[in-house]
Formats: sequence, C-alpha cells, structure tokens
Amino acid sequence: MRNLVKRVLSGYGALLWSFLYGALGLFWLMGGAGFPYGKGDPYGVDISMFANVRSEEGALIIAIAGLIGVITSLILIGPWRWSRIPRIIPLLFAWSFAIVLLCVVCDYRVLALIAYALLLKFEFFDWPAINQFICLT
Repeated sequence: MRNLVKRVLSGYGALLWSFLYGALGLFWLMGGAGFPYGKGDPYGVDISMFANVRSEEGALIIAIAGLIGVITSLILIGPWRWSRIPRIIPLLFAWSFAIVLLCVVCDYRVLALIAYALLLKFEFFDWPAINQFICLT
C-alpha cells in the first residue's frame, strides 16, 4: 500500500511539473519574458550548454517536452489502464527526462546557489540559477 501511495504521489508530482513547465514553455514561445537560457542567461555564456539557444527554439522544445511528460505521467499513474503499452516504455521516457534535467540542464551554479543560501547571501540569486535549481528538484 505504501509503495502504491509513493508511486501515485510521485506520478502526480511529475504530472504537475510537466504541465507547469510545458505551460511556461508555451508562454516563452508566445514571446513572454524570462526565458532562462541563451540571451536570458547573462552568466551562462561560458558555462552553459545552452548559451546559444534562441528562445523560439528552446521554448518549443520545452513545451513539447512538457506535453510528452504529461502524457507519460498519465500513463504511469494509470487512470485509464493503458494495457497495450508495456510499462517499461513510459518508464524509459520518465528516466530519460530525469537524466536530462539532472545532467544536461544544470551546471555548477546549482551547487553555488545552495552554498550562498547557507551563507545567507541572496544577492547572487538570479532567475536562470533558480530555474536550474527547480529543474534539479
């Protein structure tokens, strides 16, 4: 019973995360401010893999990834009993997204952000670094 509760809660957490971040990707795609990669990341020029990403391309990828995440979460939660889809397929999608968020999106600023928070120095917090911390969480 406890494992079922953990699985359902983590599934709903992934569903909420995918929906909100996908909606944020749509917002950025429509020209909204605050895109945290490329030109929106002034400190990431030398350290980020996404230093040259334009907001139009990156936001589209984020929106599509959010949609795929929502579908994957719904399959894993299982409200419709997707019996024709083997459980390993949505699990591979979920783990792939987790690895990308942990290993590709984040750089050293997440560790620096935690260290500065422990020192109560919040002047170094900016949206791109907070976005990476959210992706890590």
